[in-house]
Amino acid sequence: MFSLEEASGEKGDNIVSFSKVGEQLVPLDTIPSFGDHPCYLALSLNKNFVAVSNYSGGSFSFYILNQENKLEHVQTIQHEGSNVNLDRQESAHVHSTVFSAEGNFLLVAD
Repeated sequence: MFSLEEASGEKGDNIVSFSKVGEQLVPLDTIPSFGDHPCYLALSLNKNFVAVSNYSGGSFSFYILNQENKLEHVQTIQHEGSNVNLDRQESAHVHSTVFSAEGNFLLVAD
């Protein structure tokens, strides 16, 4: 299981891995999201990949789940640009990362 964590007062935020032991969730590992304010996390259908949207950072990060069941960062892609309403669209804001139904595409909403 995975969750997103905003690191208060620090730049950059995290993905936290958990294991369920009885009725308890036990933290296993913490890895950076490589962006600010992660807001969406997606696990691929085959459970080998994780994608994370970083809202304020305007980026998304892609991870592979290795043999030890730990996430390894593969790539972060930074979106650029703005839109006509500069009061609230002054920069990129990645909202979600969703794997396609077939699992062969990653759809990213900005």
